[in-house]
Amino acid sequence: MSSRRLWLIFVLISFTYTMVWGSDLYVEKRNGEIKVYSFNFKEEQLVEKKNNNIKTPLGSLWKLFIYTYNKENSLSSSPYRCKGNLNQEIFCCKKGESIDEDDALAKSCGLFFSPSRLQISKKKWKDFWWKRKIRAEWLLGLDNLKPETIVSVKSLLSVLERVKKLPKAKDHLDKALVGVILNGTARSSLSELGAYPRLKTFTWDDPKKKTKYIGGFAGWLTDGTPIWGRGSGKSSDYLKRVSSILNNHWKKTVRFHVNQCVSVRYFHDYQIKSIIDLSTNEKIQEGALNGTYRLSFQSGRDLTLNSNNDLFLRSYNEKLLIDGRMNMTSYIARVLDREVSSKYPSAAEAFSIVIRTYLKERAQKISGCFHVIDSSKFQRVSANIPSEGAIAASSKTAGLILNNVGNIKYHLNKDGKNMISWIKAKGLDLLGNNSEQILKSFYPNSKIIYDRDRYFSLCGTLLRANMWLKEKTPRWHKVLVKHPGYERPDSFKVCKLNSGAPFANKKTNEIFVRGFDGFENQYSIAHEYLHLAFKYHPIGNNEREIDKIAKKLVTMF
Repeated sequence: MSSRRLWLIFVLISFTYTMVWGSDLYVEKRNGEIKVYSFNFKEEQLVEKKNNNIKTPLGSLWKLFIYTYNKENSLSSSPYRCKGNLNQEIFCCKKGESIDEDDALAKSCGLFFSPSRLQISKKKWKDFWWKRKIRAEWLLGLDNLKPETIVSVKSLLSVLERVKKLPKAKDHLDKALVGVILNGTARSSLSELGAYPRLKTFTWDDPKKKTKYIGGFAGWLTDGTPIWGRGSGKSSDYLKRVSSILNNHWKKTVRFHVNQCVSVRYFHDYQIKSIIDLSTNEKIQEGALNGTYRLSFQSGRDLTLNSNNDLFLRSYNEKLLIDGRMNMTSYIARVLDREVSSKYPSAAEAFSIVIRTYLKERAQKISGCFHVIDSSKFQRVSANIPSEGAIAASSKTAGLILNNVGNIKYHLNKDGKNMISWIKAKGLDLLGNNSEQILKSFYPNSKIIYDRDRYFSLCGTLLRANMWLKEKTPRWHKVLVKHPGYERPDSFKVCKLNSGAPFANKKTNEIFVRGFDGFENQYSIAHEYLHLAFKYHPIGNNEREIDKIAKKLVTMF
């Protein structure tokens, strides 16, 4: 065989190797269809490929499945304490310190998830997945849960798709995996990836070149889409190369609507004179608004309004009132459109986090919904359908707030203590600063956290509220037991909430409310109790249903 022919064969083998292991790839399973992409770095975009036969080593992804097993079985795991005598502890904690389950997953501490340490038997492991009809061969065998195990990406995504639907584990996975970006192994990619993904990163030896690494991630997008990515180098190297392209892709495809509603009383500072439906040129007096309208105010000012059934007109005491009811994503986007702009993406993302923090600090939650007024004294909210840019900024930062900022503020052109200026933020954006850097310049002592982190607050017990709830729950039980998914909590506490809206900590069964006296406070206690009682059932995430049952219970008993 000629040397030229040998050289060609070598080139072909090298090319095949690069395509299988070394090239940067991204795969997602959307609407049942697997899409494989490579990266065009020159054009900053993904390029779809026809290749569904991709393999990957598990790397540290095995820890994700141990975590899922524990949470779905409601098993409590003692923290891992670092003794300083094992090299792997570098991923866990310093000598004498401990690490809990969520942080262990975020920081990829394998010692925590050792099956022998957690006393997981092979039989129980196999039975667990088999009963839930998650039957990938590589997953059923506990001995396969090791970094070097090679699996097909197609199989991995199918497993992830089912894992995301497990009722007890899904909320824990959501919080733990957002921690990978906020505090864990993907921390350096926060400004690019935002809150779009829930990732577990992995880095492992390249199967073909033992002195090299391949790295990537697997997990879900916030809309539930299973995802996987991999390239040469460590996971941090891969993410550094591809994060901006993934961000461009996700902001076009991901629309995540946080399961929280906001009710808005529009035009609080202005009196409406008349509303004309521009499709019929007729005045209207009440009903849902769907289309284009002209509003005339008593001041003589007119306004054109576009609505999509999310605004409602009614007459009260001979005054025309417009109320809006929307999800949190839409609300944040509307405030962005009204107060500032979405044309400067990094500044808009920074403001989205500030707007959300402001709302959570100040808004009152009534009947399961945040209630606000559209006013310069609170937040001004656009009555029009939000722009695509504002929705993208709101979706990317969904659930993210700032901690350690009291009395947070924002302004068009002024800045000061705990106050961000839009003009300065926009200037920093134009200079190339990302959203995290912009926020740091105005709030140097604050940190971006996931909103659910506040659920883990210290409980200052409300004694009268606890006594009231303990007296009521036996009566409520007779009503609730008829509802599918109801599980009476073994224990609970009612705790003092110093600021923000009432909430329930599903991990500790603690209910945080502002007080006890009055119907609204007692309704809030009942409402949050129901979130605990239905935490393993879809009703527990259905604010409208929870609202209806809570009102019934407080009114009946």
